[in-house]
Amino acid sequence: SKNKQFLDSVCKTNPTTGETSVQVQSLDFSLSNKCNLKCIMCSPSASFLIKADYDQLGIEYSKEFCQGANVGWNDVSSLERIIPQIAGSLENMLTTGGEPFLNKELLKIVQMIVDSGNSSKVSLSYHTNCMVENEALFKLWEKFKSVDVHFSIDAFGELNEYIRFKTKWDVVERNVRLILDHPKTNCEIHTTVQALNIFNLSELYDWGRTLPLDDYYPFHIWMDQPSWLILNVLPKELLQEAKIQLQKYFNLQANVSSSHDLKKVQILSYLDRAICEKTFSNEEFLEFRNKLRSFERLRGTKEIGEIVPQLKFN
Repeated sequence: SKNKQFLDSVCKTNPTTGETSVQVQSLDFSLSNKCNLKCIMCSPSASFLIKADYDQLGIEYSKEFCQGANVGWNDVSSLERIIPQIAGSLENMLTTGGEPFLNKELLKIVQMIVDSGNSSKVSLSYHTNCMVENEALFKLWEKFKSVDVHFSIDAFGELNEYIRFKTKWDVVERNVRLILDHPKTNCEIHTTVQALNIFNLSELYDWGRTLPLDDYYPFHIWMDQPSWLILNVLPKELLQEAKIQLQKYFNLQANVSSSHDLKKVQILSYLDRAICEKTFSNEEFLEFRNKLRSFERLRGTKEIGEIVPQLKFN
């Protein structure tokens, strides 16, 4: 069908002007950098809320980009004009944020697709931090072909609250189960692998096992920004300890699927990459420690060593 649609467009191309009428099948957009969290690895360009922390701590960022991302999608007149024109051919729509479930304009856009009469042929996709219950949106999902929801969760419980500051774990659990119970959703956990969570991934895996997921291992995302939080800032002996710990955990788990096996290989390869790729720098490790302490003092949180003993600083 994809080839047919392509050939139809070619056949309809004006031989003189080269113009053609294209049927849009996929739409991918971000509504804004409006977010309800201040994830420690985030930046003002992706979460306007963390801007205040960056300003107080004197961390540099692009103020122009941050402000542009904040106001750029407040006027969605262009989307409201485009959606009726493409809704009849649309098959996939990905919406990201900030936190997409916060944005009231998203509801308008989804309703417009429903009103087009084509929603049963459209698959929706979202990335969410699981802190927002958007009942009206969830109700509209029932009219769509399917809904892929990627849960952005980096650790279990208290550590996730530290990394994704302003998260409440009980709310995350409630919303995850609510979305999983929806008849149209396909869900997956997405985890940014970083220095803060590498010793605690097994706790997240165990929690995932309690959920009605086909694959409870998360999709691991190698994080390379900000540089002071990547795996490479840790001493090699700590990275090797984390690898041994994960290998022992995996050895005790039954093989569930080829997808599980691939994710095991993936996370261990991330650790190998960190161990082999770069010589440990004491200067970078001090930056890691000092920036964490700055965030902890500003936010009034526990020190990381109280949550992750391997990261207890002298």
